[in-house]
Amino acid sequence: IAGVGRLELDAYPHAAFAGDIVAVHRAGRGELAWAAYRGDPWREISPPQLSKPQDLAARSGGPTFFVGEVDDSFAALLREAAAERAVIATPAAAVRHASALAELGFARLAAGPAGDAPLRPVYLRPAAIGPQQAPGSGG
Repeated sequence: IAGVGRLELDAYPHAAFAGDIVAVHRAGRGELAWAAYRGDPWREISPPQLSKPQDLAARSGGPTFFVGEVDDSFAALLREAAAERAVIATPAAAVRHASALAELGFARLAAGPAGDAPLRPVYLRPAAIGPQQAPGSGG
């Protein structure tokens, strides 16, 4: 089994872009989950993290291709903050394809065994609910 994250799956079909590829999706609380990638060879350059849309728009340094859940308000921020550097994928270009998932998974498996590390979800924010306390414990 080889794990492939949602953000990487969104970015991978655009690996030929000559710059950073930033995949985004809404993460609630007014934040976007995002990660940045680059092609030739394919690699992650910024791991998945959370940011406010205005902070992510301001971060764009060089030519950057934004793909995923780029809604109208985030697209407007990108045009304002990084107009000449930001390229925004069309909704049709943001559709995930099983072939990209298969290609990424195959490349991971072909690279060699990943060891005995189990697949684990990536949580970008701590759980909203903490450990339960016993009644009357003052918590």
